[in-house]
Amino acid sequence: MTPELLRERLAQAGDERMKVAEDLFGVADFLRTNSSVQRALTDPSREESDRDALVDRLFAPVVSAVSIQCLHDLVAGHWSRPRDIVHAVEETGCDAVLLSAQFDGVLEETEAQLVAVSVFLQSHRDLRNELSDLSALSPKGRADLAQTVFQSVLGQPSLRLLRRCVGRTSHGHLLGKLRELAVRAANLSGRRFVFVESAHELSDDQKKRLEKILETKLASPVSATYTLRPELLGGLVIRMGTERVDASLATRVGALKRSIVG
Repeated sequence: MTPELLRERLAQAGDERMKVAEDLFGVADFLRTNSSVQRALTDPSREESDRDALVDRLFAPVVSAVSIQCLHDLVAGHWSRPRDIVHAVEETGCDAVLLSAQFDGVLEETEAQLVAVSVFLQSHRDLRNELSDLSALSPKGRADLAQTVFQSVLGQPSLRLLRRCVGRTSHGHLLGKLRELAVRAANLSGRRFVFVESAHELSDDQKKRLEKILETKLASPVSATYTLRPELLGGLVIRMGTERVDASLATRVGALKRSIVG
């Protein structure tokens, strides 16, 4: 389901936009534990009208009309594996939270908060592990812990997404999921998200110059997040989507050593 179509659907929901997100999260949870329904909703041999009828029968009594429209849009797709629909419904729920934030004028703030949480957790390993350990607490327990720690500094959209990430992300993937959501938020704003790693703190002027260079290269406004990695020794590592530019001193020294040994 494209963000543009979802935006149209949410515009119909008015003040109930966040309810659409909650509906989709609930459906994703249901599908996650019901493989037979996954197969029925993704079976290419079934008519689309049959799949829509199944959606209506299962979910119309408990979710909004706009949420049903979104589910109809989703089951109209083509699927490589039945379980892929679980991921698609989950992602659409996350996008609904982000688009709701955009409707409310707080999307950039939400993006910044998601980045701030990921940076904080990266430097606080014990808390990160506790929030990611599936054996220590229940999904709700992990989500409640995250809320206790972060609710005083997060808005409603970012707190909801954090709870969802913590409750549904397996060990070792929490930071990646938070960053992925920040990237999605930037994309919804028409900006490219860029990760910059440096050995030393960059000044504001250096950041502005770098972002201007990146905007020229990408032909797009950018949203950059900066992380310190002293082991780089100097220089920068920049990631833009699947592209990675490594101009760090550590990499150059390593290449020099290999050339000498070789």
